[in-house]
Amino acid sequence: MGLSELIFCVSVLALGHYHLRMGIATLQTPAFGSLVCGNQAMTYATAGLAFGERVVFVFVLGL
Repeated sequence: MGLSELIFCVSVLALGHYHLRMGIATLQTPAFGSLVCGNQAMTYATAGLAFGERVVFVFVLGL
């Protein structure tokens, strides 16, 4: 799960830097957003696994 969060965060930053031509100061907002979303998903995944639920995560990055 940690690897998928890393790939998601890096892909968001790469998209902002290379495709949208954002500067370093501007990239702070999508970096913060992707970390918050990733950590929230990780929290729900571990809580679901603790209660015996089956959790399926699909990260979709629409380009």
